[in-house]
Amino acid sequence: MVSAVVLALVGPVGSASATKSFSTKPVPAVSGTLRVGSTVTANPRKWAPRPTSLSYQWYVGSHAVKGATGRSWKLPAAVSGKRIHVTVTARRAGYATASRASAAKKVTPGVLAGPSPTISGPATVGSTLTAVPGTWSPRTTLRYQWSRSGAAVSGATGPTYAVGFADEGAAISVTVTGAKAGHAARSVTSAAVTVAVPSALGAGQTLLAGQYLRSPSGQYTLVQQDDGNLVEYKDSTAVWSSGTHGSGLRTAMQGDGNAVVYDGGSAKWSTDSWGSGGTQLVLQDDGNLVVYDANGKAVWAPNVVGWITVYTGSTAGGASGTQSQSQATLASTQFRVYPVGTRLPVTCGITNGQAVDGSATPGTAKTSTWHRLLWGDWVADADFKTTVDGLVPKGILGFVANEPNCGGGGGGGQTTTLPGMNGWVYPIQPHAKLTTYSGHNGDDFPVGIGTPVYAMYGGTVSIPAAYAVTSAWCPVAAAIGRTQQDLIVNSSRDGHAYRFDYAHLSSFSVSNGQTVQAGTLLGYSGDRGCVTGPHLHIDIKLDGKANQIYPHNLIGWSY
Repeated sequence: MVSAVVLALVGPVGSASATKSFSTKPVPAVSGTLRVGSTVTANPRKWAPRPTSLSYQWYVGSHAVKGATGRSWKLPAAVSGKRIHVTVTARRAGYATASRASAAKKVTPGVLAGPSPTISGPATVGSTLTAVPGTWSPRTTLRYQWSRSGAAVSGATGPTYAVGFADEGAAISVTVTGAKAGHAARSVTSAAVTVAVPSALGAGQTLLAGQYLRSPSGQYTLVQQDDGNLVEYKDSTAVWSSGTHGSGLRTAMQGDGNAVVYDGGSAKWSTDSWGSGGTQLVLQDDGNLVVYDANGKAVWAPNVVGWITVYTGSTAGGASGTQSQSQATLASTQFRVYPVGTRLPVTCGITNGQAVDGSATPGTAKTSTWHRLLWGDWVADADFKTTVDGLVPKGILGFVANEPNCGGGGGGGQTTTLPGMNGWVYPIQPHAKLTTYSGHNGDDFPVGIGTPVYAMYGGTVSIPAAYAVTSAWCPVAAAIGRTQQDLIVNSSRDGHAYRFDYAHLSSFSVSNGQTVQAGTLLGYSGDRGCVTGPHLHIDIKLDGKANQIYPHNLIGWSY
């Protein structure tokens, strides 16, 4: 609050008993900047004879300012735009007291000093940007206005800004305005930050018409079009769509794990992945559109044709639930047990004559129908109550026209019986959790020596000569001087060249130049080369470029 200027009248000056007058009574001058916040000083000039004392009184207009009786006065906000002067009063024994007033001068508004603000925080959709205004002098009230590509964003008037899909690709800046009574307002604008186009739609986020996701490489784009269709493009060619139409449609990633295209409150298309734990819809560099859960596990992809739910009567090895196998036969390795109530995404089915004991199929104890799940393992029809929990929305479970034939269980044009995802085989079976660290060029699979390692995809094997581990590239002091030999598989898929480097193997099961398929045994894990302990390392070059895609982009962080 600006303090009011308290004015007091000064009484008459002079002395009736004085017998002499000052011979020289100069007009005082005022020095200093006549601006609010500055200090002005009275210059009484030279009186004659010399006074024994001089006193001062500052005035605003014709009103004396209470307390402003010093030679200097700091101009308060209340005098902005007003005229001030000072009266100097001289006294000397035997002389009549005399006063002279300076010329009145107008006070200009004060000047606020404040730096250009900066913006902190990641410029990505879903993040929060914070304005950093710096230090202003004098202390003042600050106002904020955020702008998108130079236009003020309605309602964005706080020190923070929530970045939304409307901001993708736009330049975001903030203008800070200082305001203080008696001072001229000052506005300064930050440098703009460009919001990166996201590759993921997180839980609670929505794509509106004209908004989009883009893969990290920039080659693939998922657009919520104005015509209501959700379309994925590879460069300028459409490669997938939701098949929806209408004005004002939007795509929402819901907290229940389902991604839905809505027309108002009506769902027009969905991944149907509710209850899956899905937290984000991701557009990957390989062109795959995937729903992942919080642990990095894929729970939906476009090749999912329906869902099956583990029936309450299912049992597996005495446990409540159903078991899955690594192949479509009970003679294969049991992959895992899925608890009752679990919804499982199905990509295809196969009828291979393999009879399976069933505990929940009404009216029969046998079945020969198997269903392949998104991540590559198989479940038998016998473990599900098909008259209740069929493929959604495909109808009653069973090998029907709506459920594609797996063609031997392969994916991506290659035949394999090992679990994986979207045609990428899990290199460590049946389970693994991937790890990495900052600056790492690939992902690590923490496994012991002698664990089988399988080809993630088919191609041609290349085994370069062993090479020495040096301190120039290896940070592990104990590994310096060892030798390392990598196993390379050069693959081609969907018009892209993939170079898979499998490192630290203890032995190889394939030879240089050999053609392998997805799921071929390549060798066994080890601790050779630049390592602190046994593990499998895989890095990938995409179209000859490193650090464009990683194993976790293809198969998730855990399976």
